[in-house]
Amino acid sequence: MVNEKDLVRTESIPLMEREDIVPEKIRQYYSELPEELVYASEEDLRKTGKIRLLDERLRSGFWRELQIALNTKKKIKSKRIYTGLCSEQHFYRIISVPERLAWITQPVIPYEARTDALLTLAVGRYEEVLNMPITSKKRVVTGLDDNGKITYGIEEVIDPFRAKLLMDTIKNLEERVKGLSVQRQVTLHEKSSDSQPVDLSMDEINKRLSEVNSKLGITADKGDVIDVTPMDKNKDTDGSEG
Repeated sequence: MVNEKDLVRTESIPLMEREDIVPEKIRQYYSELPEELVYASEEDLRKTGKIRLLDERLRSGFWRELQIALNTKKKIKSKRIYTGLCSEQHFYRIISVPERLAWITQPVIPYEARTDALLTLAVGRYEEVLNMPITSKKRVVTGLDDNGKITYGIEEVIDPFRAKLLMDTIKNLEERVKGLSVQRQVTLHEKSSDSQPVDLSMDEINKRLSEVNSKLGITADKGDVIDVTPMDKNKDTDGSEG
């Protein structure tokens, strides 16, 4: 039975320092990383110019094996990280380079988490656009002074560019919240001289389906209607008005 104090102590140890999970050689190189690399962002690490495609693949392999080790409570098998990607010697040469090791050991953020974060950011930007003023100050002629010289003043006018941005943003939000209207049109590729796709309405599609069925001698029993038109709530299944 695991002692509760030992469990707490183990969980409080940083992941990359855990002897029961991370192989000694990797822990050794990681302990020598400067703090600025340990906490560097992906963007900063890429800017170093030392990250290669192989590092991307090794990073995926490392975190896959780390997850397995955590689930099975066994130490990572380094061989499973680099097998099929590079040799053992080359792997240890790579992790001896601080920037490359910092990249490999940086947690991989799941796609869903990334998109959720971006969506939150996007909502904030939507709010900025919706709250921005759509007027701008413009210098205008106000008349003439006593000496006959033109006088000017400042007037607030609608900025067409800001107004268009606002309207486009509102439209985009409406489409996302309420859903886009369904376009009842289908593009078919007909056999023709120029082999160009032809846009047909749903009524035309149904008409052509009926013609094909007639030529093939296919008849529809009552209630077995072949119709590709989206169902309207105010229509019966036979197509007549309710």
